[in-house]
Amino acid sequence: MLGHADVKREMMETTIKKYELRKNDTNFARVTIKDSQLAADFIRSFYSDDIGIFESSFILLLDQSNTTIGYAKISQGGIAGTVVIPSLWQSMQLTH
Repeated sequence: MLGHADVKREMMETTIKKYELRKNDTNFARVTIKDSQLAADFIRSFYSDDIGIFESSFILLLDQSNTTIGYAKISQGGIAGTVVIPSLWQSMQLTH
């Protein structure tokens, strides 16, 4: 049986993982967003499987001509809501 000091020493010898936000290629073609309905339809093309199960929030990144350049799920919650951390979506904008 391990004592408290043994458990603490064993925990300190274990390494942790580093998680990063990074871009990944997709099969989604770039489209020009002309209105909010087109933006919603575009997002639903990769989001529809879990729409009735839990709340999620996505960010859709556009260039200056309103052409899609990327997207990311920035929050996933329960059945009644989700919390979006502003620094997370801001980092998505800055890393592109």
